[in-house]
Amino acid sequence: MHHLLEIDSVIKSFGTRQLLTDVYLKINTGDVIGLFGRNGTGKSVLMQIIFGTMNADRKFIRLDECKILPAPYRHSGTIAFLPQQGYLPKHQKVEQLVRYYLAAGVVPDFYKDDEVAQSCMGQRVSQLSGGERRYLETKLLLFGDTKFVLLDEPFDYLSFHLADNLIEQIKKHSVNKGIVVTDHNYGKVLEVINRLTLIREGALLELTDKQGLVEQGYLLNDSYL
Repeated sequence: MHHLLEIDSVIKSFGTRQLLTDVYLKINTGDVIGLFGRNGTGKSVLMQIIFGTMNADRKFIRLDECKILPAPYRHSGTIAFLPQQGYLPKHQKVEQLVRYYLAAGVVPDFYKDDEVAQSCMGQRVSQLSGGERRYLETKLLLFGDTKFVLLDEPFDYLSFHLADNLIEQIKKHSVNKGIVVTDHNYGKVLEVINRLTLIREGALLELTDKQGLVEQGYLLNDSYL
């Protein structure tokens, strides 16, 4: 089933500095949107505003063009968010958390054909490497029962192998979800997205192709693409 999350007229200031200026973003089921921008331009802030855990000076968030959601995270089955600092409790075992976060019928698929997930089952989160933890945190959200997923730095600490695995997971789950990804590893983001946006001077620009990142000054030249 198709779903649409529409974020409109977002303004956010910190003191006298206006960080976001009248931002508009439309997220459809099937979208994998790359959210690019220099450090401090408001990528993480925008994600938290969309999720509902950060206030904005002004915002309007609509689900399927009709339902207004002041805080989307409060509506079950709507949205999930991967914060930069992670969210899994360190003292819990991975297998316990998987059973807690996912429906029983989904749990076998979470582990299927995934040696990393299988090898981590009996370990506590505190025993995982940074890459293993980040990979499992992201995969749990992708397997969860939500229409939209916001991923802030999902490739952080990931090895090349884990990053490639995660790209495949994002592609797979984008069939039924709308996904927004921001990460300093822009190369990996470019591998998985089908839409491209850039925050610049407080505005959110929708770019038609990767060359737009060069034209807007985010990348120095097209050798990065």
